[in-house]
Amino acid sequence: MDYGAEWEEAWYRHVKTWKPDDKHNKYVYPQDMDLTQPFRTVQEQTDDPYPPNLKLVCDTANHDREADTVMEWKPSGRWPEYLTECQILSRTERLDGNDKEASTVSYFYNVSLWHEYYEDETYIDYDVPQSAIGFVDGPYQSDQHLANAFRHPMVFPEDMTPPQWLL
Repeated sequence: MDYGAEWEEAWYRHVKTWKPDDKHNKYVYPQDMDLTQPFRTVQEQTDDPYPPNLKLVCDTANHDREADTVMEWKPSGRWPEYLTECQILSRTERLDGNDKEASTVSYFYNVSLWHEYYEDETYIDYDVPQSAIGFVDGPYQSDQHLANAFRHPMVFPEDMTPPQWLL
């Protein structure tokens, strides 16, 4: 797609002069996080926090519930539509299989849901499997919001614009 000479010149100028800023050096893409490692609890994150642009999210079907409830986790079956911001309260390890030598460890979590939105209420899911937890960019924290991201209007040539659009 051709956005015009002005856009192209601005792009080449940006590429030639771009330098990372402090926030860029701390930015981590959600997909670059290792989801095979155990997730850190809130307490563990005081000493070893996740990158500031990331939020933990959990897939849960437990949306219709009363405040101050503790429920066994149920999958929504609608990933990523039902992702909910969460915090890891605690983690347990379980061995898969009977042979301790050949067994693998699975992690299950107790999580607090919607903690930033409902400060006076608690919503806790327990037995949340590792596979139901992931990372996303926090609001206005993706790489497109970095101060040194490329921004320039994309001009659509007037001669390619349908006449009805020009009215």
